[in-house]
Amino acid sequence: MKRVEVTAADSQRLRLLAMNTFCEIVLYGREAPAGLWDEAVDTVERVRELLDAYDPRSQLSVLCRLPAGEPHGVSAELFAILEVLHAAGEASGGVFDITTGALSGLWDFTAEEPHRPDPRRIAQVRERVGWGLMALDPVRKTVTLAREGIRLDAGAAGKGYAAGELAALLRRAGIPSASVNLGGNLYLLGPGPRDGAWAVGVQQPWAPRGTVLGTLRLERDWSVSSSGGYDRYFVEDQKVWHHLLDPRTGCPAERGVLGCTVVCRDALLCDILSTVLFVGGEDCLRRTAEALRPGMEVGYVLTQSDGTVWISSELEGIFRPMQPV
Repeated sequence: MKRVEVTAADSQRLRLLAMNTFCEIVLYGREAPAGLWDEAVDTVERVRELLDAYDPRSQLSVLCRLPAGEPHGVSAELFAILEVLHAAGEASGGVFDITTGALSGLWDFTAEEPHRPDPRRIAQVRERVGWGLMALDPVRKTVTLAREGIRLDAGAAGKGYAAGELAALLRRAGIPSASVNLGGNLYLLGPGPRDGAWAVGVQQPWAPRGTVLGTLRLERDWSVSSSGGYDRYFVEDQKVWHHLLDPRTGCPAERGVLGCTVVCRDALLCDILSTVLFVGGEDCLRRTAEALRPGMEVGYVLTQSDGTVWISSELEGIFRPMQPV
């Protein structure tokens, strides 16, 4: 884990390469208390050891290797996360599904030369995919996987969870204002450094990194998460195949969406909901959010393949486009 600390006149920051992504924590208005950066590093590593599907030693990976059809005890923290992810699968009708690990492995977007899998192989693997194949016992804190070969993958939630845990650490340490960025999953703690607000640029899908579609002006304590096929993809048969899979088909989601950004108060849910919006659409987003946290305010910016940008009512006047929308 590479670590860089930077101190400026108006801020302090910690930069890490962790969880296969870039992580940055910036503090405003107060210096980091002794030991805070070490605790932040430990927090990220703790979450990685819980949820990293690519590490055979993580708690999630170990669980997948245990005998199917039998209840297995897990740590209280992992169980609490799995409860949320299981509920998200149910509420979204399988649009969000933690059991997609076998599908992700089949597509293997991290390969040097990825290829579209044989449709027959996709159909076979889908027999091991479905949120209902994971049963949770809240009394005994046990998890039962119904079939052999089920692979759990928290990639659509892990970075959001880590960002929330880092924000909680900063809050306990008495930090009045800070931003946490974990691979594009943001948590904005307290008032922003400029007039008490935060300015967050929304990436324009399929444009060079840093090309901004517009800016969100947010007050205190918001999470921001984005999803788009432009992060990982390959081209085959003159078609783009991106990494955001629809568990119901076993293939990349095809809803004519280029990218989306979700804003809400909870970092873990924000990460989940950006995937739900991209794969399942607005109705699915609303239904899932209400089931996970009734009454929680959720806003979004969504770019369709024809270039149309949709802004939810919650973000009207908050999202400021770079050009008329």
